Amino acid sequence: MGNASSKAKTNPVVTSQDEAVLKMKIQRDNLEKYRKRIGTVLNRELEIARECLAKGDRKRAALALRKKKYQEQLLDQTDQHLDKLQDLVCLILNDCVRMILTILLDPKCGIRTSTEGCSPRIRTR
Repeated sequence: MGNASSKAKTNPVVTSQDEAVLKMKIQRDNLEKYRKRIGTVLNRELEIARECLAKGDRKRAALALRKKKYQEQLLDQTDQHLDKLQDLVCLILNDCVRMILTILLDPKCGIRTSTEGCSPRIRTR
């Protein structure tokens, strides 16, 4: 007894900003996985080049080194993309926090509208 709450439970409101941040975070996670895969391929190409040089096959070693260089370029591009994506996520979250603080500190708005999300609607009487 007493475990049940007397208040009705409400579903949280998911805004378009929340969805955008979630999609960007998922994309960031996928890029980090891709970055790890590129790193393993890069290491493997270096091992192949060393093995081919040890066997005396210079053409295959050169090919492996060219593939390694291409993987390094992909890794650089992925790092740049990750940096931009992280900056966007931080920018959106900082804007949302700034809006919430503005709402809470604005005497015209008050706490009533802070539950409406990051876009304040100032109510006038």
